Amino acid sequence: MGGQRVIAEDAAVAVLMDEGVGRRYLKGTAYHLGGGLYLTLSGIFGQRTPAGRRNVAPVFIRLADSTDDVSCHFAWSSPDGRVGVVILQADEQHDAPDEELPQWGRLKGTSSHQCAILGFPRFAQQEPRYPDDPLTIERITGTINLPTVNYTGSPVLKVAEAPLDAASLTSPWYGIGGAPVFSQGTFIGIVQDAQTATRLSVLPAAALARNSDLTRFLKDRMGAGAELVDIEAADAGIESAGAAIHEVARTDPKNIQEVAAAQFSLSNAYYENVLSQARRSFSVAAISAALGTIFFFVAVTIAMRSAAFEAAIVSAVSGGIVEVIAGLNFWLYARTASQLNAFHVRLERMQKYLLANSVCSNLSPEARDAAMADLVRTIATDVAPAGETPLSPPP
Repeated sequence: MGGQRVIAEDAAVAVLMDEGVGRRYLKGTAYHLGGGLYLTLSGIFGQRTPAGRRNVAPVFIRLADSTDDVSCHFAWSSPDGRVGVVILQADEQHDAPDEELPQWGRLKGTSSHQCAILGFPRFAQQEPRYPDDPLTIERITGTINLPTVNYTGSPVLKVAEAPLDAASLTSPWYGIGGAPVFSQGTFIGIVQDAQTATRLSVLPAAALARNSDLTRFLKDRMGAGAELVDIEAADAGIESAGAAIHEVARTDPKNIQEVAAAQFSLSNAYYENVLSQARRSFSVAAISAALGTIFFFVAVTIAMRSAAFEAAIVSAVSGGIVEVIAGLNFWLYARTASQLNAFHVRLERMQKYLLANSVCSNLSPEARDAAMADLVRTIATDVAPAGETPLSPPP
């Protein structure tokens, strides 16, 4: 498929319900289809959908970092209840009515796919059950290994680490139900539930696209059904770099430590990408060297045991060509290793700046201002040592 797509900030909205106590509860997350339509998990409304949806308490959606709620009604749900999703229709249009349905993706292959979730989990909120203040959208990254499925056959997304309050009585993932999952910027499904603190089951977009009733509804309302594209596993380093860039864009420029940490994350993503290239170059070089050695042994054996010198020459020449290829790969490995050294110097420098900023924050006001001014001056005028470039590490 094409290049990396950018995930829109309004791709996910919070779903709230008015339970009749004067306050609205956060129930889950919905995926913005466009045209005022929002796809979410039916399970976040309990057992009252789809048959009893007319009696469900008032439903609202809220964009991230906003306190303005938009009332909604149920526009579609599965007649037999087997699909497990519903579509909400906003009562007030706040997007283009003729907006096209975004592409949906289908994961292919048997390797790991880097994925991202946009949602409103409990651990990211101040008051998750009574969200009177703006809600914070969370971008959660993880991997899906296609051979790994749960008991229902749905793929499992494994996040890097559990939320900090995973031991609390209420699940830290409360509110993540219905959150859209993306791979390479393309929608691939929604979160069903949390199996463990680090494993989330995903309802695939491909399974939704197979539902004829849902496809018919989308065609009637948006002019086209879901277009599925195949997504092959991408390089993990590229995916992590994209996530780091997105994090830099969202960072508060007033928070120096947060900005520096985001920059450090981006540099580390580049470091991991180069490290992955170095490992691949070394593996190819080692395999090529082994094959070349085998060809040489075959040539010697043929020359010693028979008079077929032509076959021995062919085998020897083949071995020589393979060894040249191995040598080129070892050379590439040396070049990428040099890049690793250069990145390491820059990461170490960034760590020193972070430490210096932390120390400055504990000084007296007068000393802190002077120290911060010196630190800013040092960072602004800092240059790499002579001869140090991404392809030319320091001696």
